[in-house]
Amino acid sequence: MLVAACSGSTPTPTAQNTSQQASFTRFYAKLRAEAQAKGYNPKLLDASFSGKPAPIAAVTKSEKSQPELVRSFSDYVGGLLTAERIANGTQHYQNHAYTLATITRQTGVPGNVVVALWGIETNFGKLQGTHPVIPALITLAWQSPRSDYFRSEV
Repeated sequence: MLVAACSGSTPTPTAQNTSQQASFTRFYAKLRAEAQAKGYNPKLLDASFSGKPAPIAAVTKSEKSQPELVRSFSDYVGGLLTAERIANGTQHYQNHAYTLATITRQTGVPGNVVVALWGIETNFGKLQGTHPVIPALITLAWQSPRSDYFRSEV
């Protein structure tokens, strides 16, 4: 590997990486066919990848280390419940009261829960993520304990 890195040549993929890519390629082909059978244009999936469809390793790694899975509830929530975030949540709740009431009527999910999740997941839109959404969802649909959920999201 060191020689390859110094010489500028590409290292040979490991058997595990090759096997994982083959597994992902088979999964992706099935997902593509399923999308087409449901009337969706599978080229939209293809267009979401830059080049050849491949899993995003960082996505599967980060899913396994989600803070709510590796920290205690009090540690997790304690770091989120700052005075600033609570004030922002209150302001967003007031600013979007009509929309939140509509969401509550349509889904049964209380508006304060929607606002709380919005604050936790994106800090009210400030955190947009670093991975393209469709390839990340496809990666999670391929290899996640909640793959059925992510597959339905794709």
